[in-house]
Amino acid sequence: MRARCASIAYLEPLMKSARYASPRLVACHECDALYQLRPLRSGEHSDCERCGSRLAGRQKNGVQRASAFLLGGVMLFFVANFFPFLSVKAAGQENTIQLWTAVSTLAEGGGLGVAVAIAFFLLLAPLIFVLGNLYILLPLLVGRSAPGSARIARFVTAIEEWAMVEVFFVGVLVSLLKLSALAKLEFGAGFWALLIFVPCIAAARSTLDRHELWARLAAASRTSRPPAEVPHSNLPSAAARRLACCHTCGSVAPTSGHHDPCPRCRAPLHLRKPDSITRTFALTFASLLLYFPANLLPIMAIGGIQGNKVNTILGGVITFWHHGSYLVAGIIFTASVLIPVAKLIALFWLCYTTRAQRTLPPTQADALTATKVYRLTELVGRWSMVDVFVVAVLVAAVQLGGLMQIRPGGAALAFAGVVVLTMLAALSYDPRLVWDRTTAPENSST
Repeated sequence: MRARCASIAYLEPLMKSARYASPRLVACHECDALYQLRPLRSGEHSDCERCGSRLAGRQKNGVQRASAFLLGGVMLFFVANFFPFLSVKAAGQENTIQLWTAVSTLAEGGGLGVAVAIAFFLLLAPLIFVLGNLYILLPLLVGRSAPGSARIARFVTAIEEWAMVEVFFVGVLVSLLKLSALAKLEFGAGFWALLIFVPCIAAARSTLDRHELWARLAAASRTSRPPAEVPHSNLPSAAARRLACCHTCGSVAPTSGHHDPCPRCRAPLHLRKPDSITRTFALTFASLLLYFPANLLPIMAIGGIQGNKVNTILGGVITFWHHGSYLVAGIIFTASVLIPVAKLIALFWLCYTTRAQRTLPPTQADALTATKVYRLTELVGRWSMVDVFVVAVLVAAVQLGGLMQIRPGGAALAFAGVVVLTMLAALSYDPRLVWDRTTAPENSST
């Protein structure tokens, strides 16, 4: 159910939540529109009327349900990592892998950089996400906050984007389609645990809203503050009133513009992300430079009784296509070619259009188009890592002595760099800059 938000231009008396303190001023993190949000009932959510972005939501028994999913997730995580994941048998040779041994096999095969990236995306980041959230949520079940909850919540929020278990599992499925034509496969307890872990963590993410979490933390630690005073203005943005929206906890607080700390989570407050366009352009350009070796160098090398063979990204797509695996070829081509190219074009276009609007103020429709492009760029960014995960699984699984071995190529590390840099570029871009020009050209900042 969608809840209506009152625009700040038409203030209504603040309403008190009977259960816990909740932030009343909400600024859209994509267009900076300022709203006064009434307490939400279970199942309700509020969307920005200007750009359609989700402002806040509330699920029934959100903390309890998220805690249950995470408790199940932490047990599944350890089973997935320390129990047999996959066995590959061919011509009397057998290789059984576990997730953590896959990382060491990559490192030993000459792919140390890729191994470090896989260890972070697949092992470290998900573990921090699960354990960090449990540390925060379990005390909230009894109305208390654990020591350092705000600091840990900040860290968990920052790390969440880099936990790519679901992307890895898609890479596993693609790898299995290739491996099934080469050898007999047997799935271990680790595989089935990961299969359940992915929807379990997705459910935990969708169950608990960020605003609700921070409101409960503030109430439990007795750090709730009165609503920020709103200077009179006819402009709809928070920045027009010198109010900053915290990127971490979503609270709205006055700021002098000199990196004042958020009163709730202590993260630095910015009216706009510092040097947003410059950083976005630099990171996008760096990823463009890496994109060429990522496509020209071999992404993996196959050795065995039939000789040695190297595959590039496009070479792998062509091989799958010629063998009739059209779905796999389509997935790899989309994730490894179309999405990275589209992301690079979109990020360069966002930088250009935001700069160009200094002299040509955009319309609301122009700003909404830029916001939608930004959302899509942020949404698909991590899925380009599928091809790197495919290489990781194949390298770990296909170690069958003299029969066949697969080793990572230089393109794997270059392509991982492309994905990471484009994700950082999307995180550096501030979509509110476009909307600033639609309401107050003289107050635009980059």
